[in-house]
Amino acid sequence: MKLKFLSYFFLLIPVFCFSQNMDAELNNQENTDWYNKIFKPFEDSVEYYSAKLKLPQTPAERKISFASYNRQLFIFRNQLKNFVQLHSTDDSAAKALIITCFRGIDVNMDTLYSIAEILIGQGLQNKYANYFFQEIQGRKNDEAGKMFIPFSMADINNNTISSDDMKGKYTLILFWASWCIPCRAEIPRLSEVYSQFKNKNFDVLAVSMDTNKQNWLRAVRQDKTGWHNLFDGNAWNDDVARNYAVHIIPKNLLLDTSGKIIARNISPEGLRKILSKTP
Repeated sequence: MKLKFLSYFFLLIPVFCFSQNMDAELNNQENTDWYNKIFKPFEDSVEYYSAKLKLPQTPAERKISFASYNRQLFIFRNQLKNFVQLHSTDDSAAKALIITCFRGIDVNMDTLYSIAEILIGQGLQNKYANYFFQEIQGRKNDEAGKMFIPFSMADINNNTISSDDMKGKYTLILFWASWCIPCRAEIPRLSEVYSQFKNKNFDVLAVSMDTNKQNWLRAVRQDKTGWHNLFDGNAWNDDVARNYAVHIIPKNLLLDTSGKIIARNISPEGLRKILSKTP
Protein backbone atom coordinates (compact mmCIF):
# COMPACT_ATOMS: atom_id res chain seq x y z
CA MET A 1 0.00 0.00 0.00
CA LYS A 2 2.82 2.42 0.86
CA LEU A 3 4.50 1.82 -2.48
CA LYS A 4 1.25 2.68 -4.26
CA PHE A 5 0.96 5.82 -2.16
CA LEU A 6 4.50 6.88 -3.05
CA SER A 7 3.88 6.29 -6.74
CA TYR A 8 0.70 8.38 -6.55
CA PHE A 9 2.35 11.08 -4.46
CA PHE A 10 5.25 11.33 -6.91
CA LEU A 11 2.76 12.35 -9.59
CA LEU A 12 1.59 15.20 -7.36
CA ILE A 13 4.87 16.77 -6.23
CA PRO A 14 5.99 19.75 -8.29
CA VAL A 15 8.72 19.55 -10.90
CA PHE A 16 11.66 21.48 -9.55
CA CYS A 17 14.18 23.49 -11.55
CA PHE A 18 17.35 21.49 -11.10
CA SER A 19 20.82 22.87 -11.50
CA GLN A 20 22.08 22.51 -15.07
CA ASN A 21 23.57 19.22 -13.97
CA MET A 22 22.23 17.74 -10.74
CA ASP A 23 24.94 15.08 -10.95
CA ALA A 24 27.56 17.80 -10.61
CA GLU A 25 25.80 19.27 -7.57
CA LEU A 26 25.51 15.89 -5.87
CA ASN A 27 29.18 15.15 -6.50
CA ASN A 28 30.63 18.54 -5.59
CA GLN A 29 33.19 18.67 -2.79
CA GLU A 30 30.76 19.98 -0.19
CA ASN A 31 28.24 17.19 -0.71
CA THR A 32 30.96 14.55 -1.04
CA ASP A 33 32.50 15.62 2.28
CA TRP A 34 29.07 15.70 3.90
CA TYR A 35 28.20 12.18 2.72
CA ASN A 36 31.64 10.75 3.56
CA LYS A 37 31.50 12.10 7.11
CA ILE A 38 28.31 10.14 7.76
CA PHE A 39 28.65 7.00 5.66
CA LYS A 40 32.25 6.48 4.49
CA PRO A 41 33.42 4.26 7.40
CA PHE A 42 30.50 1.88 6.78
CA GLU A 43 30.99 2.06 3.03
CA ASP A 44 34.70 1.28 3.38
CA SER A 45 33.93 -1.87 5.37
CA VAL A 46 31.64 -3.13 2.63
CA GLU A 47 34.18 -2.32 -0.08
CA TYR A 48 36.95 -4.08 1.86
CA TYR A 49 35.09 -7.39 1.81
CA SER A 50 33.87 -6.81 -1.73
CA ALA A 51 37.50 -6.51 -2.85
CA LYS A 52 38.46 -9.54 -0.78
CA LEU A 53 35.84 -11.66 -2.56
CA LYS A 54 37.62 -10.96 -5.85
CA LEU A 55 40.86 -12.49 -4.61
CA PRO A 56 41.75 -16.21 -4.91
CA GLN A 57 40.34 -18.03 -1.87
CA THR A 58 39.55 -21.54 -0.72
CA PRO A 59 35.85 -22.41 -0.53
CA ALA A 60 35.98 -22.10 3.26
CA GLU A 61 37.69 -18.70 3.10
CA ARG A 62 35.22 -17.47 0.50
CA LYS A 63 32.30 -18.54 2.67
CA ILE A 64 33.69 -16.50 5.56
CA SER A 65 34.38 -13.49 3.33
CA PHE A 66 30.90 -13.64 1.83
CA ALA A 67 29.31 -13.76 5.29
CA SER A 68 31.44 -10.79 6.38
CA TYR A 69 30.50 -8.87 3.24
CA ASN A 70 26.78 -9.44 3.81
CA ARG A 71 27.11 -8.45 7.46
CA GLN A 72 28.84 -5.16 6.60
CA LEU A 73 26.31 -4.46 3.83
CA PHE A 74 23.51 -5.02 6.34
CA ILE A 75 25.18 -2.56 8.73
CA PHE A 76 25.51 0.04 5.96
CA ARG A 77 21.86 -0.33 4.96
CA ASN A 78 20.79 0.07 8.58
CA GLN A 79 22.94 3.19 8.97
CA LEU A 80 21.32 4.66 5.86
CA LYS A 81 17.84 3.70 7.05
CA ASN A 82 18.47 5.17 10.51
CA PHE A 83 19.70 8.43 8.96
CA VAL A 84 16.61 8.65 6.74
CA GLN A 85 14.35 7.99 9.73
CA LEU A 86 16.09 10.73 11.72
CA HIS A 87 15.80 13.23 8.84
CA SER A 88 12.56 12.03 7.24
CA THR A 89 11.06 15.54 7.20
CA ASP A 90 13.98 17.43 5.64
CA ASP A 91 15.83 17.21 2.33
CA SER A 92 19.04 15.68 3.72
CA ALA A 93 17.44 12.21 3.82
CA ALA A 94 16.58 12.26 0.12
CA LYS A 95 20.00 13.72 -0.66
CA ALA A 96 21.64 10.76 1.10
CA LEU A 97 19.47 8.34 -0.88
CA ILE A 98 20.22 9.85 -4.28
CA ILE A 99 23.97 10.11 -3.58
CA THR A 100 23.95 6.44 -2.56
CA CYS A 101 22.52 5.64 -6.02
CA PHE A 102 25.74 6.89 -7.59
CA ARG A 103 28.24 5.35 -5.18
CA GLY A 104 29.87 1.97 -5.77
CA ILE A 105 28.10 0.43 -2.78
CA ASP A 106 25.87 -2.54 -3.60
CA VAL A 107 22.46 -1.34 -2.40
CA ASN A 108 19.79 -2.33 -4.91
CA MET A 109 17.09 0.03 -6.09
CA ASP A 110 14.27 -1.87 -4.36
CA THR A 111 16.04 -1.45 -1.02
CA LEU A 112 16.50 2.28 -1.57
CA TYR A 113 12.88 2.64 -2.66
CA SER A 114 11.74 0.79 0.46
CA ILE A 115 13.79 3.11 2.70
CA ALA A 116 12.29 6.09 0.87
CA GLU A 117 8.86 5.10 2.19
CA ILE A 118 9.98 6.73 5.43
CA LEU A 119 10.07 10.20 3.85
CA ILE A 120 7.21 12.54 4.77
CA GLY A 121 6.28 16.20 4.35
CA GLN A 122 9.22 18.32 3.29
CA GLY A 123 11.27 15.14 3.19
CA LEU A 124 9.31 14.26 0.05
CA GLN A 125 8.72 17.72 -1.35
CA ASN A 126 12.23 18.76 -2.38
CA LYS A 127 14.47 18.56 -5.44
CA TYR A 128 16.52 15.63 -4.12
CA ALA A 129 13.44 13.48 -3.51
CA ASN A 130 12.09 14.36 -6.93
CA TYR A 131 15.39 13.46 -8.57
CA PHE A 132 15.65 10.25 -6.54
CA PHE A 133 12.24 8.95 -7.64
CA GLN A 134 12.95 9.94 -11.24
CA GLU A 135 16.24 8.04 -11.01
CA ILE A 136 14.60 4.90 -9.66
CA GLN A 137 11.91 4.99 -12.33
CA GLY A 138 14.44 5.78 -15.06
CA ARG A 139 16.49 2.70 -14.21
CA LYS A 140 13.37 0.57 -14.48
CA ASN A 141 12.20 2.17 -17.72
CA ASP A 142 15.07 0.91 -19.89
CA GLU A 143 14.54 -2.76 -19.16
CA ALA A 144 14.10 -4.94 -22.24
CA GLY A 145 10.44 -5.55 -22.96
CA LYS A 146 9.28 -2.14 -21.73
CA MET A 147 7.57 0.23 -24.16
CA PHE A 148 9.67 3.31 -24.90
CA ILE A 149 8.31 6.57 -23.50
CA PRO A 150 7.68 8.91 -26.47
CA PHE A 151 9.48 12.22 -26.75
CA SER A 152 9.84 15.06 -29.26
CA MET A 153 12.83 17.29 -29.98
CA ALA A 154 14.07 19.65 -32.66
CA ASP A 155 16.50 18.43 -35.32
CA ILE A 156 19.30 20.30 -37.06
CA ASN A 157 16.77 22.03 -39.35
CA ASN A 158 14.59 22.98 -36.36
CA ASN A 159 11.92 20.48 -37.38
CA THR A 160 10.24 18.70 -34.47
CA ILE A 161 10.90 14.98 -34.59
CA SER A 162 8.88 12.59 -32.45
CA SER A 163 9.93 9.10 -31.50
CA ASP A 164 6.37 8.06 -32.30
CA ASP A 165 7.11 8.95 -35.93
CA MET A 166 9.50 6.00 -35.96
CA LYS A 167 6.81 3.41 -35.27
CA GLY A 168 7.03 0.71 -37.91
CA LYS A 169 10.84 0.88 -37.95
CA TYR A 170 13.60 -0.51 -35.82
CA THR A 171 14.97 2.58 -34.09
CA LEU A 172 18.18 3.23 -32.20
CA ILE A 173 17.90 5.95 -29.54
CA LEU A 174 21.47 7.18 -29.15
CA PHE A 175 22.59 9.44 -26.29
CA TRP A 176 25.86 11.22 -27.10
CA ALA A 177 27.67 14.59 -26.96
CA SER A 178 30.19 16.50 -29.05
CA TRP A 179 32.73 16.44 -26.20
CA CYS A 180 32.37 12.68 -25.52
CA ILE A 181 35.42 10.96 -27.02
CA PRO A 182 34.01 7.38 -26.81
CA CYS A 183 30.79 8.61 -28.45
CA ARG A 184 32.62 10.20 -31.35
CA ALA A 185 34.87 7.16 -31.75
CA GLU A 186 31.83 4.87 -32.08
CA ILE A 187 29.97 7.00 -34.61
CA PRO A 188 31.85 5.87 -37.75
CA ARG A 189 30.96 2.23 -37.05
CA LEU A 190 27.35 3.12 -36.25
CA SER A 191 27.21 5.17 -39.44
CA GLU A 192 28.25 2.12 -41.45
CA VAL A 193 25.38 0.13 -39.94
CA TYR A 194 22.98 3.01 -40.55
CA SER A 195 24.06 3.29 -44.22
CA GLN A 196 23.57 -0.44 -44.66
CA PHE A 197 20.06 -0.58 -43.17
CA LYS A 198 18.56 2.93 -43.47
CA ASN A 199 16.45 1.82 -46.43
CA LYS A 200 15.51 -1.41 -44.71
CA ASN A 201 13.20 -0.31 -41.92
CA PHE A 202 15.83 1.22 -39.61
CA ASP A 203 16.44 4.71 -38.25
CA VAL A 204 18.46 6.53 -35.58
CA LEU A 205 17.47 9.33 -33.19
CA ALA A 206 20.71 10.80 -31.84
CA VAL A 207 19.90 12.83 -28.71
CA SER A 208 22.63 15.29 -27.77
CA MET A 209 23.72 15.84 -24.17
CA ASP A 210 25.36 19.11 -25.24
CA THR A 211 24.43 22.48 -23.79
CA ASN A 212 26.33 24.48 -26.43
CA LYS A 213 24.45 24.41 -29.73
CA GLN A 214 27.41 25.54 -31.82
CA ASN A 215 29.59 22.72 -30.52
CA TRP A 216 26.80 20.26 -31.33
CA LEU A 217 26.34 21.65 -34.85
CA ARG A 218 30.09 21.52 -35.50
CA ALA A 219 30.28 17.88 -34.38
CA VAL A 220 27.28 16.87 -36.50
CA ARG A 221 28.86 18.45 -39.58
CA GLN A 222 32.23 16.86 -38.86
CA ASP A 223 30.76 13.40 -38.34
CA LYS A 224 28.53 13.67 -41.44
CA THR A 225 25.82 11.43 -40.02
CA GLY A 226 22.65 11.14 -42.06
CA TRP A 227 20.34 10.22 -39.20
CA HIS A 228 18.12 12.47 -37.08
CA ASN A 229 20.34 14.64 -34.86
CA LEU A 230 18.31 16.16 -32.01
CA PHE A 231 19.13 18.96 -29.56
CA ASP A 232 17.32 21.02 -26.93
CA GLY A 233 20.21 22.30 -24.79
CA ASN A 234 18.93 20.72 -21.57
CA ALA A 235 21.50 17.93 -21.74
CA TRP A 236 21.19 15.52 -18.78
CA ASN A 237 18.03 17.25 -17.58
CA ASP A 238 15.84 16.91 -20.65
CA ASP A 239 12.82 14.63 -20.31
CA VAL A 240 14.13 11.69 -22.31
CA ALA A 241 17.47 11.69 -20.42
CA ARG A 242 15.70 11.72 -17.06
CA ASN A 243 13.15 9.13 -18.17
CA TYR A 244 16.04 6.76 -18.82
CA ALA A 245 18.45 7.82 -16.05
CA VAL A 246 21.15 8.87 -18.50
CA HIS A 247 24.37 9.77 -16.69
CA ILE A 248 27.03 8.00 -18.71
CA ILE A 249 27.39 8.20 -22.47
CA PRO A 250 27.44 6.73 -25.01
CA LYS A 251 24.20 5.00 -24.15
CA ASN A 252 21.65 3.56 -26.53
CA LEU A 253 18.31 1.78 -26.62
CA LEU A 254 17.14 -0.31 -29.57
CA LEU A 255 13.39 -0.31 -30.22
CA ASP A 256 11.46 -2.76 -32.34
CA THR A 257 8.78 -1.71 -34.82
CA SER A 258 6.17 -1.37 -32.04
CA GLY A 259 8.35 0.91 -29.92
CA LYS A 260 9.34 -1.81 -27.45
CA ILE A 261 12.89 -1.84 -26.05
CA ILE A 262 14.67 -4.97 -27.24
CA ALA A 263 18.29 -4.11 -26.39
CA ARG A 264 20.34 -1.48 -24.59
CA ASN A 265 23.93 -0.36 -25.01
CA ILE A 266 24.26 -2.55 -28.06
CA SER A 267 27.51 -2.43 -30.04
CA PRO A 268 27.55 -1.56 -33.76
CA GLU A 269 28.38 -5.20 -34.46
CA GLY A 270 25.52 -6.44 -32.30
CA LEU A 271 23.17 -3.98 -33.96
CA ARG A 272 24.16 -5.21 -37.42
CA LYS A 273 23.58 -8.79 -36.33
CA ILE A 274 20.03 -8.04 -35.09
CA LEU A 275 19.09 -5.94 -38.12
CA SER A 276 20.38 -8.65 -40.48
CA LYS A 277 17.78 -11.01 -39.05
CA THR A 278 14.83 -8.63 -39.42
CA PRO A 279 12.38 -8.90 -42.33
